[in-house]
Amino acid sequence: MLLLALCGFVALTRFGPGVDADRFLWAFVGVIAAGVALVVVGIVAAFRR
Repeated sequence: MLLLALCGFVALTRFGPGVDADRFLWAFVGVIAAGVALVVVGIVAAFRR
């Protein structure tokens, strides 16, 4: 998940010079998305047992 956010950030900075991509915003969104994904996976694993 975090790798996908990094790839999106790199692609945006390389191919979208008109788009302002803030590094801290991307890092924050990546960390939040990874946390949400881990919580969802934990809930699904708990319900499967």
